[in-house]
Amino acid sequence: MMLASVAVAIILVLAPTLWWALLTGCISLCLAMLWPLNFESHPQTWIVDEAGAGYSVTTGRQDNAGSWQISPRSKLLPGAMYLVRYFQQSQRFETCWLFPWQVRDKDYRRLARIVFRQGQL
Repeated sequence: MMLASVAVAIILVLAPTLWWALLTGCISLCLAMLWPLNFESHPQTWIVDEAGAGYSVTTGRQDNAGSWQISPRSKLLPGAMYLVRYFQQSQRFETCWLFPWQVRDKDYRRLARIVFRQGQL
């Protein structure tokens, strides 16, 4: 949201006339607010142990082929978690952002503890 506000401020400064700046600013602000709501989301369920090893659960069954480990490259930030998962079998990394409102508070705090411990190794 802050990025959208800065973009509107830049448009207001650079636009040749006030009405053009207001029109462009309103359109930009509307797009910035509505754009994230228009994408198709694919929620996942993860099972993670205290050591940071986990797997994804799809339609009620365990998918052991997709087992992974939370990497020490994962970061805890004030408003989000940047998760880096390492898949042992395919030798690849996958990253994602996790925000507190996406999961229950208890699960977010538990995952934050796991990420913190992984970074301490």
